[in-house]
Order: sequence, then structure tokens, then C-alpha cells
Amino acid sequence: MNQNLAESRIARRVQILVLIGGLVAFIFFGATIVFSYFGTLREQEARILDHDFPRLVRSTYDRVETFFDPLTRSLDLLVSHGEWQDVLDEAWDNPQAFRERAVEWASILGVSDITVVDIPREVVYTYWSGEPVRMDPSLDRDAWFYQTWKGPTPPERSIAFYYDDTMGGRAFFYDFLLRDPRGEPLGILGALVELEELAYRVQRDLSRGEFVYLVDNEDQIILEISTDTLREFLPVYTTTGFEEQAAPSESLMIPPSYIEMARELDRPIITSDGDYAVGVFSLFPLDVTARVFLNTRDRVEYVRTVAFRQMTALLITFALVIGGYLILMVVYTNHSASQLFLIQRNRAQLDELISILTHSLGNDLQSLRCSLAGHPLPYQEQLDPILLDMEQVLQNAIYSAQQSDGKAAIFPQPLDIAALQDRLILSCRSSLQGKQQKLILPREVPSDNQHPLETDEDLVFHVLLNLLSNAIKYSPIHTRVIFAYRSIATGLEFLVADEGPGFTGEDRDRLFRKYSRLSARPTRGERSTGVGLFVSARLTERLGGELVLLEELPLWLADSLEGTERLEQPGAIWLFGLPRDQHGKTPS
Repeated sequence: MNQNLAESRIARRVQILVLIGGLVAFIFFGATIVFSYFGTLREQEARILDHDFPRLVRSTYDRVETFFDPLTRSLDLLVSHGEWQDVLDEAWDNPQAFRERAVEWASILGVSDITVVDIPREVVYTYWSGEPVRMDPSLDRDAWFYQTWKGPTPPERSIAFYYDDTMGGRAFFYDFLLRDPRGEPLGILGALVELEELAYRVQRDLSRGEFVYLVDNEDQIILEISTDTLREFLPVYTTTGFEEQAAPSESLMIPPSYIEMARELDRPIITSDGDYAVGVFSLFPLDVTARVFLNTRDRVEYVRTVAFRQMTALLITFALVIGGYLILMVVYTNHSASQLFLIQRNRAQLDELISILTHSLGNDLQSLRCSLAGHPLPYQEQLDPILLDMEQVLQNAIYSAQQSDGKAAIFPQPLDIAALQDRLILSCRSSLQGKQQKLILPREVPSDNQHPLETDEDLVFHVLLNLLSNAIKYSPIHTRVIFAYRSIATGLEFLVADEGPGFTGEDRDRLFRKYSRLSARPTRGERSTGVGLFVSARLTERLGGELVLLEELPLWLADSLEGTERLEQPGAIWLFGLPRDQHGKTPS
């Protein structure tokens, strides 16, 4: 009876402990969810200005710039043609032949029409019809000509936006002044460009709640673009003149006061009421600005609603299962412990098997690459980088498994740097050739000490191969990659630099995390596993060295580079240092 009473007391204590544990767990879990809820809201608010809105402004600018920039450059080249007096005389003598020539120009430039105006003769060629059109000062249609181009100081270039009912679409004329050798106004070269393509380009990058307005130098709205709307507020051009069309303030998606306020901005802001993020950029050399808006209130409200629903569902779910889960956890503690032991043993066996298989496959791939090197195949240039990449992935997997198993011993031996360099060049040769990149090996690098260094050559090779492979993988074609080294009193320093995009501030916080995906992407569709830098950092620790990302090339290397060897736009610059007194380390 005493034994039963003792067991009953123990059972009650277990029940009380389970109840207390369940309540504590529920309170802790609930507090964590609530904290996460508010953290998510703060993160979203910060993300709008730090990520979402800059992405919107950048994509809009890229779309608009790639639309206007080629046209501007092409027209500049065409205007620089020095025989415009002959061209105008030809147009006067044979308008039809000139029209054929202008149609060819328009096709090359990718515009709807090329127009030439003879200022002294007051004649327009190729627009409206196949016949020349003589300007008439009594017509509203031609008032722009006499006001803009017949004055004492005509502009070097001009742009006019409107809706053309003869072509049935939004368009603009981009006009350049032509001068004779004495500098006197001779004529006007104009390109007619339709705006639909620009509007659709911008619209494709927009999400719900994002808006873009194109506004001219007189603060008149040209286009309103969002995911659902594409509206123009342009004067309508007819054969008799312009019909002004004002932007109705009631129909705008964004309040007109915000659109006008954006004109004065020099950086993105959030409006005082918190409703919109606002930014603006100019479209040089056009007298046009793009004013970009993001509806922050709706976006934050949507995140708040989703987060609240998730929080409520998690709390309810946890409340339903926590009691039963804790009871089962107590009942099956011993059973779980034995199962955990079996799992750990099976996992160790599986890791061992994977290590053996990956090591075997790595050797097979290496043998295959060596065989291909001796017997070239038609597709070896494409096949060799793939085999090298597979071999690296397998070797990274082996080293990663060794880190978790504690198998971290090194096998030091005198390091033959010349042989190591030849080995790296041979491994990377096909990848460099495939992307038409050049490997720079500085011939003269100052050294403070020439004594050989003892270390594990295989680990050093793998770290450098990872760094070189990344430099090749993330750099564009026709760029240069630098591999250099120097011996100093305390050890040996290797440097790998490229002309890729480098790393952002956010990337630097996640450089050596396992499976971490960074902002840069391979430039030719190569595979990225997110393990290379992680393994390189761990191997560096095993070797007792250091792996550092530099901001610029060190002086000892920069001074030794010749003019053709210097990087135009340095990207990632890695310094891999090894000490002379090394001891194998086992990471904790």
C-alpha cells in the first residue's frame, strides 16, 4: 500500500510538473509569437524604404533609361552628320527619295518616323503624308514652329508629348537643332516615338499599390502607370492643331499634392501621414521626371492582417496540442532516449557511408577529367567546367561532413607554391576559356621571406580553388581575375580578386553561413550551392590561417601590376593568409 501511495504521489507530481511545464511553455510560446508579430511589422516598415521602394525606383529607372538612352545616343550620332545642307537640298529637289531615306533611318533607330524641317524654307518632310508640308503661321497647328525654332535663340533640343489621332496612340517628338558650318540654324531633325512600349515596360515591373507618373518640365502629367491602369493626360494633336487635355485631379490614383511635392525631393521619403513612399528621378537630357509612389499603408495593413491570422492560428494550435504533447513526452522519455541513440548511431553510419561515396565519386570525376585532358572531345570545353563543379561539390560535401564528425586533422608537408599554382591553373583553364576571361599572375611580387612553409597542400588547394571558381563564376565574360601570393616573415599570403559585382553590406553579414544565398548570381547560368565559402572558412580555421574580404587591392600587389593587368572595376578581393607555425585544429 505504501508503494502504491508513493507511486500515486510520484504520478501526481509528474502531472503537476507536466501542467506547470505546459503553462510555462504556452506563455513562453505565446510571448514569442506576439513579439514576432510586432517584429514582423517593424521589419516590413523598414523593408519598404530599405528594399521594396529602392527596388521599385531602380527597376523603373532601368526601364526608362534603356528606353531613352539608345535613342538619344543614336540621334546625337545622326545629328553629327556634317552634310545636312546637302540633305535638305536633296529633300527639296526630290521629296520622295528623301522619304525613302528617312524611312530607312527610322527602321535602323527603331522609331516610328524621322522628320526633317528646313527652317529657312519653312518646310517639313516625311511627316503627315508623303508630300512635304509647308508651315503656315496662320494655323494653330504650326504655331510651335514659329514660337520655338524661328526665334533668335532656338533650343539645341526639344521634346513634345501628345496623343496623335493620326496614328492613334501616345507619342512624343524628340527634336535636335541642325546648324550650318557657320553655326547658323539650318533645320530640325526629329524622331517620332510611341510611348506604349515604355509604358508597358514599366508596368510589367509594378506590383499592386505601386504607381509611376511621368511629368514634364511644366509639371503636366504625361502618363499614369500602375498594375491596373495606363492612362495618358496629353494634348491631342490633329491636322489643325493641339487640343489641350488637362489631368482631372479627381481621377488620379495619387493625390495631386503628393505628385507636386515629389518635384522637390532629393531622396526617397515616407509622407507625413504614412500613406506613401515617394521618390523622383530625372530623365536626362529630357525635361521629364519620373515620380514613383508605393502605398505603404495598404502594404503594412496587409502584412498586419496576415501576421495576426498566423499568430492566432499558432496560439490556438499550440493550446490544443501542448498538454497531450508534454504528457506523451514524459511517458515515452525512456523510449525516446533509446530511439535517439539508434538515430544518432544510424546517422553516424550514414554520414560515414556518404563520405565514402562522395570521396569515391570525387576520385572517379578527377580520373575522368584527367582522361578527357589526354583525349580531347568535341564538347570538352563545356564538359570540363561541369565536371570540375561536380568535383568541387563532392569535395565540399566531404569537408563539411568532416567538420560535423570532428575529423579535422591536417597533414603538413613543405608547400610547393609553383606546383600549387600550376594545379590551380589546370583546374580552372576550361572555365576561364569558356567565359573568355584572363587570369592575371603578377610576375614580380615583393617577398620578405623565402623559406618554405609546411601545411596541408590539399586543404590549401581546395580553399584557393573555391575562391578562384567563385571569381570566375560571378564575373562577366571578357573580364580579368588576379591570383597572386607573397611570402612574409610570419607566413604566406594568397590574394584572389575579380571584376564581378562584389558583396553588399547585407552579404558581408552572411558570407560564411552554410547554404547562404548572397545577392550576386552566376553570370552564365552556373550552379551555386552556398557551401563553398562556408567550407573555405572552416578549412582556413583548420589550417590556423585567416580569410579576409578586402575593400581594395593591397599596395604590395597594386604596385606590381602593369597597366594591362589592373582591374577596371574590382569586385571581390579575398586575402587568404597562412602562418608558419600551424597546428591542426578541431572545431567545436
